[in-house]
Amino acid sequence: MKNVKMHFFAVMAATSLAAMVSTGCNRGRDLECADGAVEKDGACVAEAICGEGTVVMNGSCVPQEPECGEGTVLSSSTNTCVPTRDACAEGTSFDGATDSCVPDTEV
Repeated sequence: MKNVKMHFFAVMAATSLAAMVSTGCNRGRDLECADGAVEKDGACVAEAICGEGTVVMNGSCVPQEPECGEGTVLSSSTNTCVPTRDACAEGTSFDGATDSCVPDTEV
């Protein structure tokens, strides 16, 4: 944890220095940001460092989409993997209302 805090403060210091340089003598030139910083809207900002299960998207950490296995697809409404019609075993049928395989019933 101590190393993470030190890294964060080092990144912030480098970003601040890069921002000061970019707003002064570097106007109109290609912006070069220090390690741990990225260019955003003409300024250097700290690069997001995301935790497990998240990824950087538009400068922020967002949940990573799960990788769905064979016979499943990602549901945009729940962000989970749900079975497809092809995944249902013999004796079951796909129920689109619940996105699941349900037992066949004899009528």
